[in-house]
Amino acid sequence: PYEDPQDYGVNAARAGLVEGLKRYFDEKPIRDRQIGDVVVIRQSKLSCHVGIIVERILGGRSCEYIVHANNRDGKVVEEPLEPNLGRIHNAYRWRL
Repeated sequence: PYEDPQDYGVNAARAGLVEGLKRYFDEKPIRDRQIGDVVVIRQSKLSCHVGIIVERILGGRSCEYIVHANNRDGKVVEEPLEPNLGRIHNAYRWRL
């Protein structure tokens, strides 16, 4: 069983986003990330958004992307990981 809190806002730190992830996932430094890891993304100064690292093959080369909901566009998007590394808090891997 898991909890699905839906009463959070922009200040996810207050809502326990990272603490909630740590209940089910192991925290990893972003340099140790793997495909399928969940990442916490900072918006402004707050770590309040999550995405999933995925792999895309472009021109025969493996590239890391983040899949996440984009409030600005109102849809789920894929964005390259590399330009967003400065906004990423840490990676979280499902605890097996």
